[in-house]
Amino acid sequence: MKTDTAEDMAHTILITLVVMLPLFAVLLFRRWWQRPSKLRSLMLRFTLFAISSLLMFAAMEYYFYHHVHMSDGFGFTLSAGNWRSRYGNVPKNSWGMRDVEHSASSVATKNKLYVVGDSFTAGHGINNHSDRYANIVATELGSDWEMILIAKGGWATRRQLSEFAEVQTTINDPLSTSSDIVIWQYYLNDIEDAGIAAGIEKPSIYITAPRLLRPIVDHYHVANFVYWSIFRRFSTRELMGSYLKFLSDCFDDSMAWNLHQRELREIVALAEARSAPQQRRMIVVVYPNLMDISGTRAMSDRVVEYFQSYEIAVINMADMLNGRAVAEITVNPFDGHANEAVNRLLAEKLLQELSKRQQIGF
Repeated sequence: MKTDTAEDMAHTILITLVVMLPLFAVLLFRRWWQRPSKLRSLMLRFTLFAISSLLMFAAMEYYFYHHVHMSDGFGFTLSAGNWRSRYGNVPKNSWGMRDVEHSASSVATKNKLYVVGDSFTAGHGINNHSDRYANIVATELGSDWEMILIAKGGWATRRQLSEFAEVQTTINDPLSTSSDIVIWQYYLNDIEDAGIAAGIEKPSIYITAPRLLRPIVDHYHVANFVYWSIFRRFSTRELMGSYLKFLSDCFDDSMAWNLHQRELREIVALAEARSAPQQRRMIVVVYPNLMDISGTRAMSDRVVEYFQSYEIAVINMADMLNGRAVAEITVNPFDGHANEAVNRLLAEKLLQELSKRQQIGF
């Protein structure tokens, strides 16, 4: 596991205290301060308590450092860093994707399934990459298909389009003349770039621990986990509310929506390259905010309606998941990404849609 210099130094200090404090206590009370007194008795109890607390903290730090790997919505916590090191970048190919390498022979001879998206498609919070909907669909399609994943957390529509075009150029695959299938995943914050370009101010979500606590919170895993767990309990709703309001303002602003429609129109153009609607080998997956489906589906439904107006098949995740408890559909209490169960449901729906449109056969 990779650690920074400050974290290494913090652990060195902790180990030094664990070793030296008991030795100092023995010297203090056995050699230098032997005369009985109330003050000595009080200080002895306090020292024993301090040593016990330090040993307990050190044991918990060892456990959290080595065994707590948990993604979250913040992304900067130490447990989230553990998750990325252990799972989030596995596998990682030469394109920087959480995907396997694609050999020239496979790309040249197999049908291709492109899966384009953001952190929902990259599998944020899902430990085993094979549990993502893209991999489940690829497994069901069989060895005649090569699944090419083009997704990373934070990618909005413009970045997804450019990365998709770059991959196609790299492997020399003209989509308009191929039999490939494209699954394009959309999330609400894909409108961000258009909103900012329209002059809508994005709220700052940069947060940090108080200055006095920062040396402990930033460098010790157990303290980091406890502090940010408490912080989320009291502040997440406010932070999420301000960010969702920003997204809502983007969808409500005519200039932002028009700019975003231009980006969405480029996705439509990829499907229209196949001419007739029944030949459009593309399915768009649209996610609302899974922490607040009812409060955000007006935004996601607008995107669904846009693609449907061009006769493109759309899977509306708000319809699929509406009424389910948040705990049933998200990876953990601190991360609003879709869990393994939702990925399985989505994979089943995609396979049904592909079969219905006679794009694959079983």
